[in-house]
Amino acid sequence: MSFFRWLAVGAPAIYFGSYYLGRWLRRRIILKTTGLADLPRLGQARPAGQKIKGVAVVCGGSIGGLLTARVCHDHFEKVVIVEPEAWLASEDGRNPQAWKQTHHRSRVMQYYSLTSLLPFAYTVCKKLFPNLKEECEASDLHVLPADFHGSMWGLPTHPPYEEYGDNFPKTFYGSRQSTETLIRRLLIDQKSYPNIQWVVGTATGVIADPEDTSRLKKVVVRTGSTSVELEAVLIIDCTGPAEAGLKWLQREGYGFADSYKGTLPLDRLSVAYNQNIQYSTCIFTLTPELARRLPTINQWDSEGVLLALYTDSRVDRKCVTGLRIEDNRLILCCGVWSPSDEMPKTLPEIKEFCRSMILSKPIPEWWMQMLDMLDEVQDTVECHIARCPPSTCLRFHEAANLPSNYIAIGDSVMRVNPVFGQGIMKATLGVISMNNILHDVAASSKAGVHVSALPSTFAKDFFATQWSKIGPIWQSTRVYDYGWDSTIPIPGETLAYGSWLRWFQRNILTLSQTDREACSAFWHTMMALSPPIDMFHPRILAKILWHVLRHGPA
Repeated sequence: MSFFRWLAVGAPAIYFGSYYLGRWLRRRIILKTTGLADLPRLGQARPAGQKIKGVAVVCGGSIGGLLTARVCHDHFEKVVIVEPEAWLASEDGRNPQAWKQTHHRSRVMQYYSLTSLLPFAYTVCKKLFPNLKEECEASDLHVLPADFHGSMWGLPTHPPYEEYGDNFPKTFYGSRQSTETLIRRLLIDQKSYPNIQWVVGTATGVIADPEDTSRLKKVVVRTGSTSVELEAVLIIDCTGPAEAGLKWLQREGYGFADSYKGTLPLDRLSVAYNQNIQYSTCIFTLTPELARRLPTINQWDSEGVLLALYTDSRVDRKCVTGLRIEDNRLILCCGVWSPSDEMPKTLPEIKEFCRSMILSKPIPEWWMQMLDMLDEVQDTVECHIARCPPSTCLRFHEAANLPSNYIAIGDSVMRVNPVFGQGIMKATLGVISMNNILHDVAASSKAGVHVSALPSTFAKDFFATQWSKIGPIWQSTRVYDYGWDSTIPIPGETLAYGSWLRWFQRNILTLSQTDREACSAFWHTMMALSPPIDMFHPRILAKILWHVLRHGPA
C-alpha cells in the first residue's frame, strides 16, 4: 500500500478511533469519579413494604449527618440521628431566621463563617428536598447563578454564560449557620420524613454481633448520666473531625488482622499534612440604603459572592472573599497560609490586608471603594478567628477487616482546607455513593422480598465507591496547598509534589483569559460539573503549549 493510500485510509481511522476512545474514556471517568451520572437515583424512595428492616443510626447531626439521614429515610424502616447538642432539634435549632438563634454551635469551627455551595451540591440538595428553593426564600438565602467571581492572582475565572443562556447553573448563598439550619429544618419534618428520630446523646462505641462478628449489632449512646444501646442494621459515622468511629472499631478488635494482604490496619489509615491556614470572618450589618449604594458587580439584591480573590503562592500567601448573606449582612473573610500572621479584625485592618496583596492585576477599584463606604457601619462588625486543623484522610477503602455494616461520610473520612467550598461537596458525594449501593442492594433482591440485612460486601463496596469520587478532591487540594512554603507535607513527601499540575493550572488559567474552550473546561472542573480530564483535551493541551512557546510560561 502506497503512503498516500495508507494516509487516506489510516488517518481517518486514527482520528475517529481516537475520538470515540476519548468519549468512552470520558464516560467511564464521569461514572467513576463524579456524581453527575448518579443524580437520577437520588430521592427515589423504596415502597414502604420493601424498605430494609431495622434501624440506620447516623452518629452526628451536622450537614453531613443530616444529608445522610435524608438518604437513609428512602431505604430503611427507621432512621435515628444521634447528636450531642440538644438545642439543635429545638425550635431555635430550626429557626428560619437563623441569625437570631439564641444558642451557639459548639462543635462546628465554621458555624459563624461563610460557606460555599457548589452548583452540583445544590442540585443534590434539590433532589433530596423538592421544596428547597421556597425554603431558601423563607430563610433569606439567595438562589442565584453559580458565579463566584473568582480571581486567581488578579486573573478572573470567567463563567461560560453563553453556553447556558437562561439555564445557567444555580446555587444558594448564605452563612454556614443558615445553611445548616435550613437543612435541619427541612429534615426534621414528621409529615415529609416520619421515620426519622432525633436522639440527644453522644455515640461512644459500637458492639459487634456475637453471632456474626463481621457485623456490628449496636451503637452505645451516652444520654446524660446513663448509656443506652441502640440496635442498628447500618451505622454511619458522621462525627466529623472527631473521627470517633475509628476508635470504636479499634476497641472492638477490628482492623488488626495480619492475614489481609494489601490492606492497612486501622492505626495506619490516617495520613495528614498541615496547610497552616487561618482566617478571620468579619460580618457587617448594612442599612438598606447603604446596600443599594455599594459599587458591587451586580445590584445588591442579585449578589451572592462579591469577589473571591487568591494570590499566587510563589509571591504571596493571602486570599479574601466577600459574600452577601441573609438579613442584609456582608461577610468579609481574609485568609492566609501562615501560622503566625496577625489576622485583620477591624475594617482598617481589612483595608490594609487587601492593599498588601501581591497580584498580577490590581485589586478592583470598586472593591476598595466598597470598603471605604463600609466606614458607615464599621461599628456593627462581628469578628470570628479560625485556625484550620491539618488536612486528614482516613483510607477506609484500604482498611483490613472492617465490619460490613459500618461506613463513614464527610469529615469523618476526609478533612480538607475550606477555601474552595468542598466540605459540603464531599458529603454529597458520600451520600450519593451510599444511595447507589443501597439501590443496588434493592435491585439484587427478589421482587417483594423484605431485606433484613446488608450484604457482606456492603462497607467494602461503599468505601471503594466513595473514594473514587472524593479521592480527586484530596489529591487536587493537596496539590494546591503544597504550593505554599508554609505547608508541612505528609511525612515522606516534599512540597515538590504536584508541581507540574500547579504549572498546568497557572497556564490553563492564563490561556482561559483569551480562549473560550480553555475557560469553559477550567470553570466546569472547578464547579464539579465536568471531570478534570476535560482540561487535558488534546486540543487544549496544544493551545497551552503554543501559548507557552509564544509568551513564556505563566
